[in-house]
Order: sequence, then structure tokens, then C-alpha cells
Amino acid sequence: MYLPPEDPSSPVPNASSMTPKPRMMIQRCENGCKMRKLNDDVEEDNDSSKMESNITHVEAENKLPVVSEPEAAAALVPHATKPETTEEEAQKVCAREQLYKLCGVRHWKAPLYTFFNQDGPDNTKLFKVEVSVEIKEVSGITVLECLGDPHNKKKIAAEQAAEVALWFLKNHLYETDVNERAFEMFKAQRSNKVMRRSAAASSKKKSDSITSSTTDLFRSASSKATTKEMDRIDHLFNQYANTSSNLIDPEGIEELCSNLEVPHTDIRILMLAWKMKSEKQGYFTQEEWRRGLKALRADTLNKLKKALPELEKEVRRQSNFADFYAYAFRYCLTEEKQKSIDIETICQLLEIVMGSTFRPQVDYFVEYLKIQNDYKVINMDQWMGFYRFCNEISFPEMTEYNPELAWPLVLDNFVEWIREKQA
Repeated sequence: MYLPPEDPSSPVPNASSMTPKPRMMIQRCENGCKMRKLNDDVEEDNDSSKMESNITHVEAENKLPVVSEPEAAAALVPHATKPETTEEEAQKVCAREQLYKLCGVRHWKAPLYTFFNQDGPDNTKLFKVEVSVEIKEVSGITVLECLGDPHNKKKIAAEQAAEVALWFLKNHLYETDVNERAFEMFKAQRSNKVMRRSAAASSKKKSDSITSSTTDLFRSASSKATTKEMDRIDHLFNQYANTSSNLIDPEGIEELCSNLEVPHTDIRILMLAWKMKSEKQGYFTQEEWRRGLKALRADTLNKLKKALPELEKEVRRQSNFADFYAYAFRYCLTEEKQKSIDIETICQLLEIVMGSTFRPQVDYFVEYLKIQNDYKVINMDQWMGFYRFCNEISFPEMTEYNPELAWPLVLDNFVEWIREKQA
């Protein structure tokens, strides 16, 4: 198997006259080199007849000179005819290095070597190497695939494949003598890119580390602050809690009101229970106490006292007051499965919850409830109906009130009583 030597007298094909091919296969053979055209839409198999139909001799297609076997033998001695020494193997890396440099200077992808195992015993197994080179041209990218002779050493087989690739590139007007300065510039550019990427990655890693460290410190400080705040809230709870039940009972609430300098019937105490979401009238659990005081950011008695005016403003917002008004009714349901509240308690609750906002309506409704004999208790529907009445009906005219609408019967009777009284 030989490579044909260059013949100056033979015509050299012009690269511009060649038709660009997606893929080209160069393979060494006994009579020189053969070029196989690989079309993407044709699947190759082991049929020798199809393989031969795809193979065209270089002499016929590229008009290279026909070289006799003796002349070729004089030009290049095959590797398989003589065992190579270690020094010879070291010299053979020049073709691979030259091909690598050529690809680098021309900004092509690095050559890709693929090893194929040939048949034979393990101790005499031959390796066949294919090298692929992507050639970038104006017309597009052409993949050059070159096969070398089978050899029992991979390095030598790869070197032969690289020689075939260099032979083709040299005979198709590609300059294969690489300028060492140009290659050094290519290596310097690649080294600079690697250094920039490494520096960017290092900077990003350092930045992430600093950010993570700062976040961890903030979380740690925040966690410590929260723990100390909760300890102070628990300490304040223990000052008013009953040691046997671990609850703030009615006596504890009275003591708390005394220290806050507000009466125990003050609406702000009911608002505080709403903020804690207290379930049982006259009792605060530790969990409810923590929930309310943490929301108010009050971990001392002084802070709690200052937080009460802001709490009242929060409750009296229209978006919150309806929920607080319904909570006040539920808070007074002291018995299990209780659904209504007696008239006397309702009158007191109306004074506390609605007295400062709807004074005329509350006065008339309380007076009516005390003199009427039809109702002994008020349920949730009637309670919420009076809130709707205060917000939707002008008082004392009540011109918008329509008894045909879905009003509780107690309110129909109340409006009728007022109108009789006004008449």
C-alpha cells in the first residue's frame, strides 16, 4: 500500500473547480489512493459491489498521474514491511502534529481519530484508524475522512491516517506548511480564552461564596434575633399565666389590663384576642400569645402598650372590621355547640363593638331588644344582619330599607317599631 509521490509535471486540480461534497473518504490501497464519495442519503453496507460502485480511482477523477508500484516503493516504503523502533515511532508523530497545527491555524475543529479493531488473535490484533477533518470553506463545511493501513500499534495507525489527510490537503491547494509563528499566536489566543473563562468562573465562584456567606450570616443573625424575641415573649406570658394550667386566665387578663392601664371591657382587649385568634373567652394559651405578640412585634409590656392604638386602626379598616365583628360573636359562645347569645350579653357586646361607630343605630336597637318579647336570644345571622343594616341603610330615614329583601325578621320588626315611634 503506497501513497503516490508528487509529480510537478502532472496537472493539479483547481480547488475552485471542484464541486463541494458533504463528505469525502480517502483510503489507502494497493495501487495508490482511492476517493469514496459518501452521500448522506445513501446507507452503506458490506455488499462489495455497492462499495466498488462508490469508489472512483484518483487517477480517473482528479487526473493525478499513474504511478507504478516500483516508483511508489522508492518514494515511500510501507510501514508494514519493516518493524519500527522506538525512535521511528517518535518521529512518526510529525504528521499528526502538522495536521493538528494546520487545523488550529485555519480555525478548523481539531482532527478526530476513531480506532477500529480488526479480526485476528489478541496477540496479533491489527488496528485501523480513521481521522475526520471538518474543512471550512466559503461554500460550506466538508467532512474529510481518511483511513490508514491496519497496524498492531495504534500510534502508527493514527500516523498513517494523518499522512493520508495531509496528502489530500496538499494536493488540493491547501497550504500544509504551517507557519510556526501563526501557530504560536493560535495557541496564545486559545490560552487567553481559557484563562478568561477560568478567571470568570473563579470570580463567579468567589462572588457566589461571598453572597452565600453574607446570606448565611444574615440568616444566622435573624434566627438569633427571633429566638431572643420569642424568649422575651414567653417571659412576658409567664408573668400573667397560671402556673398550674399554663394559661392566662381571667385573673391574669385583669392583671394585664391593669398594667396596660385599660379597663377589661375596653374594645382593644377584644381586638388583642382577635389578633391572637383566641378560641376561648377569657383565656389565652401560650401559642395564641406568641402568635399575637409576634405579629404586633411586642416582646415587652411597654411595646404592647404602644402597639394597642395601631392595632385599633388595623381592626377598624373596612377590610378587617367585618371579620372582627363576626369574631366578637363567636368569642362569646362559651358553651359547646352554642349557636346563639342571650339578649343582655348581645346588648353589652353591641355597646363595645359598634357603639363608637354607629351610636344612634346601637342605642335604638338596644332599646328595642330590651322592650320586645319575641326574642330571647340572637343568632349569627341576626347579628351579621344588623352590621349590614348599619352599613347600607341611612338612619334614621331608612328610605332604602325594603322588607321584601332578605332581612332577618327581627330587623323588620325593629324598623317597623322605629317608624311607629317617629310617627
